[in-house]
Amino acid sequence: MAELQVRELRPTIGAEVEGLDLRTELDSETVRALRELFDDRGFLLIRSADLGPEDQSYLTGLLVGDAPPTDRAAAVANTHLYANYVTNRDKDGYAPFGELLFHCDMMWADSPVQALSLYGMQVELPSVPTNFASMVNAVDALPADLRARVEPLSALHMTGQQRRGKHKDQLVHIEHETVRTTVKPVVWQHPRTQRPILYVSQQMTASIEGLDADESEALLEELFSYLYAPDNVVGHGWGTGDLVVWDNLGVQHARANVEFEGPERTLRKVIAPVPENMGIRKPAMVQVDAG
Repeated sequence: MAELQVRELRPTIGAEVEGLDLRTELDSETVRALRELFDDRGFLLIRSADLGPEDQSYLTGLLVGDAPPTDRAAAVANTHLYANYVTNRDKDGYAPFGELLFHCDMMWADSPVQALSLYGMQVELPSVPTNFASMVNAVDALPADLRARVEPLSALHMTGQQRRGKHKDQLVHIEHETVRTTVKPVVWQHPRTQRPILYVSQQMTASIEGLDADESEALLEELFSYLYAPDNVVGHGWGTGDLVVWDNLGVQHARANVEFEGPERTLRKVIAPVPENMGIRKPAMVQVDAG
């Protein structure tokens, strides 16, 4: 088994891992330890590592599913490597500018992505951090009366980005070719870990089913106050060679405003498993006034 050194980033979320060589086939005990750490901490960080696309895909792919993949090839085959980077140096990249509110990737899908990773290909300082919030710990933080109120409720999630937040003029307007939606319980059971999660987000949750617009938004804002409380959020300021992989069903991510003229921020993206929605065209991202 690899000699792993683990440091918690926050008491409730995140772990930095050292001593992991992703260029080699990991033994079963190391894989088991990584999967347990991933499920417990929500996301893993490896700093300043020289990793190729297959190495990134290997770690991402071995962390999902009810059982570990049989070997490195099986783990890599269970992932999708994006051809376009998340970068402010290419207008055809993903989210090349602007602010992204907290969300889970493909939260609008019936079966969202399970794991997501980003790798710092080229990062100039100071870099805009990616922030992470635990949906698992947010449920535990809810007062008993509020949890009892929301447990019978469901929420509507949809493609695009809801116009919320303090800096609406900086939000990226995400235009999908077809609007897609799903409805899920506000307190949903994580499909793999079976733990309850607070399944609402700033970016993709449009409304609470059965409530009028004002009541729905007021309840969502109350839930957001627990979900995005300072002690439930951790940020990662990117450096070249940094790899972060997180549980997309238990952890949300967001970022502040990124500018074309700012320091380069080019990140390589891998998801797992390969989703049913993979044929959907990449959304257009337009910066618009708050209105």
